[in-house]
Amino acid sequence: LELTRELADDGLRSKMLYGLATMRELRGEYHESEALLEQRLCVPVADPEGSESLETHELLACSLFHQGHFSHALDQAKHGLELFHPDRHRSLLAQENLGVSCHDWAALSLWFLGLPDRALHEAERALALAAELDHPYTLAHAHNQAAMLRQLRQEVASTREEAETTLALAREYGFPYRIATGEILLGWTATVNGDPEPGID
Repeated sequence: LELTRELADDGLRSKMLYGLATMRELRGEYHESEALLEQRLCVPVADPEGSESLETHELLACSLFHQGHFSHALDQAKHGLELFHPDRHRSLLAQENLGVSCHDWAALSLWFLGLPDRALHEAERALALAAELDHPYTLAHAHNQAAMLRQLRQEVASTREEAETTLALAREYGFPYRIATGEILLGWTATVNGDPEPGID
């Protein structure tokens, strides 16, 4: 990042800010990630398709959600969805499709804002969009996020169904993280159903 400032290269600076923000996010340093992304929004770069802005708003939604700033997270997810175009941004895959991810952060934020039906609608939109894409990780991600929302809604059977779909995709394509999250959610459903031993396992 320092080198990009010395070179006065705004395009590279924007990329470095996003990379550092992603690293901070993965380290759980959400406030630091937010600050880097806010800097990125101020870097003057040519972005005719809105790709860099979409990336920034999606990651800001994630960062703000994890800080408990649910209204602001929802706003950022909405900004991302305003920029998102399914065909133009199909190949923009940080991990999962960013349009699907924006719907998911909107869904979880809406839940914590006390709007469960709107939250479910956003999760269903995420699943519908993910089903149109040829990208298994995005589909696994969308089913995992839907399972989390169903868990919050205390819908045990639906949580189990979404978690099993997550697990099936994760095992088929080799996504260890999603295997773990799917198993955690299945463990919860087993325990709630009065069978704690498999839940603990």
